[in-house]
Amino acid sequence: MTRDREQMNGLVGPMRVLVTGSSGLVGRAIERVVKEEGGERGGEEWIFLSSKDANLMSAEETRAAFERHRPTHVIHLAAMVGGLFRNMRQNLDFWRNNVFINDNVLQAAHEFGVVKVVSCLSTCIFPDKTTYPIDETMIHNGPPHESNFGYAYAKRMIDVQNRAYFQQYGRRYTAVIPTNVFGPHDNYNIEDGHVLPGLIHKTYLAKKEGKPLQVWGSGRALRQFIYSLDLARLFLWVLREYNEVEPIILSVGEEDELSIKFAADSVVEALGFEGDVIYDTSKSDGQIKKTASNVKLRKYLPDFKFTPFRAAIKETCDCTFFPPNFEVKYYPDVSSFTRQTSQREQQRPHTGEQMDGSVGPMRVLVTGGSGLVGRAIERVVKQEGGEKAGETWIFLSSKETNLVSAEETRAAFERHRPTHVIHLAAMVGGLYRNMRQNLDFWRNNVHINDNVLNMSQEFGVVKVVSCLSTCVFPDKTTYPIDETMMHNGAPHESNNGYAYAKRMIDIHNRALFQQYGLKYTSVIPTNMFGPHDNYNIEDGHVMPGLIHKTYLAKKEGKPLQVWGSGRALRQFIYSLDLARLFLWVLREYNEVEPIILSVGEEDELTVKDAVDAVVEAFGFKGEVIYDTSKSDGQIKKTASNAKLRKYLPDFKFTPFKKAVKETCDWFAANYDSARK
Repeated sequence: MTRDREQMNGLVGPMRVLVTGSSGLVGRAIERVVKEEGGERGGEEWIFLSSKDANLMSAEETRAAFERHRPTHVIHLAAMVGGLFRNMRQNLDFWRNNVFINDNVLQAAHEFGVVKVVSCLSTCIFPDKTTYPIDETMIHNGPPHESNFGYAYAKRMIDVQNRAYFQQYGRRYTAVIPTNVFGPHDNYNIEDGHVLPGLIHKTYLAKKEGKPLQVWGSGRALRQFIYSLDLARLFLWVLREYNEVEPIILSVGEEDELSIKFAADSVVEALGFEGDVIYDTSKSDGQIKKTASNVKLRKYLPDFKFTPFRAAIKETCDCTFFPPNFEVKYYPDVSSFTRQTSQREQQRPHTGEQMDGSVGPMRVLVTGGSGLVGRAIERVVKQEGGEKAGETWIFLSSKETNLVSAEETRAAFERHRPTHVIHLAAMVGGLYRNMRQNLDFWRNNVHINDNVLNMSQEFGVVKVVSCLSTCVFPDKTTYPIDETMMHNGAPHESNNGYAYAKRMIDIHNRALFQQYGLKYTSVIPTNMFGPHDNYNIEDGHVMPGLIHKTYLAKKEGKPLQVWGSGRALRQFIYSLDLARLFLWVLREYNEVEPIILSVGEEDELTVKDAVDAVVEAFGFKGEVIYDTSKSDGQIKKTASNAKLRKYLPDFKFTPFKKAVKETCDWFAANYDSARK
């Protein structure tokens, strides 16, 4: 019996709790509650891990820390954090660094049999455009505020990953969502800290130097503040008593929401500042409000007493730990990483030269070059005149490079030195494989995408065109879907790991543009099919699976069994048409925002229509049986190609039955060598 099963059955002794990010605001508060307020129970062991002990950006150092301490439980606080203005400058760094810290901790926890992980999120993860009060069900209902979208999406993805660990392995890892936290041991950096520690530091200096107090923004933004010691006490309750995977908001009530002006007044009073207070309205307020409901918390803990705000402010201002904390950062290692990236950016080998036209023709690297779309692009380039004079095209397959590995990806870019990249590589599979392995689809694709985009930036690639999928769109939406709707709700639960990993390419692209001005983009094709697909019946997509089953049914003289009712609707695009459109996007499309590549709404077909076309192409005369015990997946995901038609009104798609016939003929001729 594994340790996690023993612990769940009560056969293992007291908890051994590892707290990451322990030198920060919440970590120090938990340590105080555990060691000074009787929060530690008999026989328990608490390990407080700081960035000096392990750089959690490194998978190897994270694994070594878990090997050394062998925790049964984890409170995960470690993060690259900063205030509004630092987030606005460095959305890419906040996205990348936090995604990998979180992935390293959660994966190590899983590998070492940790029973429970409680991770710390933030109310900034909630949609910018929403109704109030926000609650735990609303996290994924729209994009967060643009000021800190990198950090917000990285934190959101902890919830996605927790659900995937539960779905695939039964792990009950969870997360808490505190509102604005403050207290001793915060980061009091004025430029890059959060609102209250910044106010405290500025007021302290204004009083000391006899100058006016300048408050950034109008003061009208509303916030719910929670004292770090109250939050620490609630963390211990969540660790011991809260058994849901779904996150829980830890906050004072809606009635305790305060304006920034009230917070400033409280700090002024606590420090006895008597000078002028000036509100600099040239600075952003950030989100004006993000009122959170603590109804779920109060259902569990109706009698929990929060420290009164002014008392908590007074304690924080009086705290003897304040002066050393001016420059506190959770992860100095992360700052070092960011500086290295900036140095690489200055040494980029061809971006500027290529953009001003002084470098020769494109040198295009195609990842996933041996797959369905990669082989179609290769055919269009080499056999249909798609290659222009002087161009070099490199088709990279998984046999040459494992793009899950950062080291192998860097070596491939060093070897080929591309000016442009078409990024197709992915862990892919059909509906049922996605339903079994959401965690694997999330983790592997996030690593592949980050490695490719990060190496493209480092090696000065002018343009990257990545391939998404219509599964990125919300499950609950209006139709037709278009490019603006990608982040407006959670994708279908059957493949949310893959869908979120693909969505995050768009986030990464936007952050690269915001931080470095790079115009990397992505395309969203509808259901692709064609030669060189993966025809695995269990794990392939709908069309190649149908083609393979129909081929075998005819060969063996058996009925054709189709999974589902056949009523689901899909827009199918032939891989050769998609390849031609990819070349147009690479050369002509200059937006960061993605573009849907699809036939029109009028060409949407049922799965039964697709079955009939395959049956006709193979000349199958047997019985067709629809197995309605199998899922249909999303019933429809009709996509608009209005944006594409605005650019290319005259593009001709291959007629569906003709494309199906060509694909079936290819499969029959190449049955022995086809992927299946």
